[in-house]
Amino acid sequence: MTLLAKTVNALLQIQLQGQWKTYWRSPGDGGAAPQFDFAQSQNINDIIWAWPAPQRYSVAGVDTLGYQQFVNFPLTLQLQDISKAALLKGTLTIASCTNLCVLSDYDIELPFTPNGLVVNEQAAAIYQRALDSVPVKLQQGSRQRGITAWNTHWDNDLQLLSVDIERDSAWQTPDIFIDSNTEAFSGVTFAAPEVSLSGNRMTAQIAVSSWNGKLDLQQHALNLTVVDQDLAVELPSTACAARTAFKGVKTLASMFVIALLGGLILNIMALRITRIRHETEQQF
Repeated sequence: MTLLAKTVNALLQIQLQGQWKTYWRSPGDGGAAPQFDFAQSQNINDIIWAWPAPQRYSVAGVDTLGYQQFVNFPLTLQLQDISKAALLKGTLTIASCTNLCVLSDYDIELPFTPNGLVVNEQAAAIYQRALDSVPVKLQQGSRQRGITAWNTHWDNDLQLLSVDIERDSAWQTPDIFIDSNTEAFSGVTFAAPEVSLSGNRMTAQIAVSSWNGKLDLQQHALNLTVVDQDLAVELPSTACAARTAFKGVKTLASMFVIALLGGLILNIMALRITRIRHETEQQF
C-alpha cells in the first residue's frame, strides 16, 4: 500500500490445467486478452494491469501469445480516498484454449479497508516475483538493461516492419512481440519475426497484416516487447520510412543493365547497317 499515491497492490493468480493457455494483452492470430470490468467497485478510480512477458505458441500454423499452466498478474488499485473502505467488485472475463477455446466470466467481490491492510510476507514475495516477470519499460536514449540503441522501419510496399536492436552483450534466443495502445490497431496481426544476429546486433523482419486490408504504419507508435534468456524489456518506437540504400543500388544496377541492352541494340543495328552496305556494294 502506498499512502501518498493512494494505491494498493494486488495480485491476480490464474491457474490452468494441462495444456490450457490464456492470453497476453495482444493475443496474436486468435484468442482474446483477459478483461476486468470493475464498474461496480467502490472507492477505486482505476486498475493498472501489468503484463508478464508472454510466450509464443504455434498450433496448425496459427501463432498465439500468452501463458500456459499459470500466470500471476500484478495489479495496482488507484483509490479515491485511502482512509475509507473500498470494494473491488466486477466481472473478470478470460479466454482459455487448447484445441478449443472457452470464454469464461468470473465474479469478483473483495471488500477491504486500506488502512487496515497488513503486509503478508509470502504474498509480498509472490507479488515481487510477478513484478519481476513484467518487461521493464525503457525510454529512447537510455542504456538500461544493456540495451544501447533501437530503431524501427516500415516498408509500405512489402507491408514489412524491420527492427534493429543493439545491446552490450551477445544475443542468445531472442523474440519480439509487437503491439500498440492505439485502437486503430484492432484486427492487426504481427507475424513471428525472422531474426538474424550479428554480434550484439539483432535485426528482425515482421510481416504485418490486417482484416481491413493494406496498412500504413509509418509514424505510428508501437510497443516492442523484447525477451531473451536474460532479458525482458519494452521499447517504445515509432516506425520510420523504410531505408532506401538498397533500393538505390537496385536502381543503379537496373540503369546499368538498360545501358548494356542499349549498347547491344546499337551494336546489332550497326552490324545490320554494315551488312546492308556490303550487300549493296556487291550488287553494283
